[in-house]
Amino acid sequence: IDMALGMAVEVSEGMVSMATSEIGDFTLTTLTPEIPDGPEVSLNIARVGNGIVFGTIKDELVSTLQSMSDGEPVLAASETYRAAFEHIDTDGAEAETYVRVGPLIDFGIQALAIAAEMQPELLAIDIAGLRRVIDVLGLSSIQAVGTAFEYQDGVSVTRSYVVSSDNQRAGLFAGAGGELDLDFLSWVPKD
Repeated sequence: IDMALGMAVEVSEGMVSMATSEIGDFTLTTLTPEIPDGPEVSLNIARVGNGIVFGTIKDELVSTLQSMSDGEPVLAASETYRAAFEHIDTDGAEAETYVRVGPLIDFGIQALAIAAEMQPELLAIDIAGLRRVIDVLGLSSIQAVGTAFEYQDGVSVTRSYVVSSDNQRAGLFAGAGGELDLDFLSWVPKD
């Protein structure tokens, strides 16, 4: 990971800087675009045990890492984390992911705005229009997604749960709820 981050900074030719800081028991690596008067956005990555914790809002990630270092529950204390994983059996899972969708969408839009400043041909993209499309499709109504990955009988099994309040669902998610019917997958060849 460190090598890949270093390479990313190198190929950016000064457009991205990298810094590390110690937060409790963890080392935090932060990649920040070097754009005068640009939006405050960064990619923040820390190795935690045999996993990785990353976020786009540095202050939130620093607070999370400090709490983890102090032995205080962080994710388990989050309402949306609990809502997602109360519906997913994680016993035996090889990996788990948890994503708060709103900050991820905001990061993507900010990254696109930064890229447009660096590559003028990207200015043709209507970023405000993109935000409207995201809202109309209902992606903004997703509060979080929890996923567990495991192997069962030699095949990979992925279980996910989308946290989206009934009264906030819109677009593709309006009226959605309950278990997804996977019977339509029976036509997919097993090989």
